Amino acid sequence: MDRVYDLNNLRTLVKESGLSHEKIAKLTGVAPATLTSYLRGKPSAPSINNFVALADFFAVPLDFITGRCDKELADKILSDYSHYFMELRRAPYENYLMGRNEEKGTTFVNADGEAPWPYNLLDAVFGKTENHGVIDADREAGIMMAIEALNLQQKTMTLAYYRDGYTQAKIAKKSGVSPERVRQVIGDSLRRLRHPNEADLLRYGKNVSDRMREIERLESELAKKERELAIMKEKLNNRYAAFVGLRELLSECDETVAEYTKQFAAVMSQLPDRVELPHVIYNMELEEMGLPMRAHNCMKRAGCSTLGDVVALVESGKLFEVRNLGSTIAEVILSKVKELTDKDFFADYGLR
Repeated sequence: MDRVYDLNNLRTLVKESGLSHEKIAKLTGVAPATLTSYLRGKPSAPSINNFVALADFFAVPLDFITGRCDKELADKILSDYSHYFMELRRAPYENYLMGRNEEKGTTFVNADGEAPWPYNLLDAVFGKTENHGVIDADREAGIMMAIEALNLQQKTMTLAYYRDGYTQAKIAKKSGVSPERVRQVIGDSLRRLRHPNEADLLRYGKNVSDRMREIERLESELAKKERELAIMKEKLNNRYAAFVGLRELLSECDETVAEYTKQFAAVMSQLPDRVELPHVIYNMELEEMGLPMRAHNCMKRAGCSTLGDVVALVESGKLFEVRNLGSTIAEVILSKVKELTDKDFFADYGLR
């Protein structure tokens, strides 16, 4: 009498693993057609060797694969199995790391002839000479967040190729496009993943990446405050120098107290309310000037990166030579220059 096997547990393991049937068949040595028959619940000539290979691959008891274990054990195994299986897939990575060196790249690969997921994706993005380190749960989340930033076609093909082990030809057949198109889409995905934001997620995970961006933001704010303090310090130094000069002048004067007071008031009234500090102010970054987007882009196109570059361009009389810069944008730029430097160039350009 033929034995009856309940292979629902096997189907659940395959689903939770996130791997394609072809990938599992390749890694376990079970024929693809045989594995398909098992998953359909109609095993043809079931082999104990096949069941043992599948049980070893998924790291579960043999009775669980054949459906001959009790419900309590089955529930225990299936609770959070997807995370458990990801931990299993990391195991070959210790050997994988041992076989790497900076000059030759990878000299050890896992059983299917490649670095395990997601290290194969990281190798493709950053190169095989970079040590990716062991990936924890937070970094897994960061990798998936970076992939979610791709468009639907890029995300689907990237996961199918690197995670599920499909060939580009098979992805092309399933998607109804040419293999060359698949290659282009995956190439576009890798370029997108090299963008600093996505690259940080891949390298450091979500939490560390968020903290790094927060540190960068705080460092930028600190640099801005330091520039503001430098300007204030220059103003105070100038006013103090003027005061010292006045005091020396008064020490040499034999006039009356009334005359002293009058001269002091006269000198103080001549001090400007705003001290020009071109060597500090003109170092202001273009992004800090507060220009509207169109005006900012025109100045960027003209090769300007600081306030000093913009003033130099205006003084040269070549403002209207910048492509796509009309009188409206010119007025915006000249107004901003006047606001920041007190220099009025409107008459030079026949505006207002």
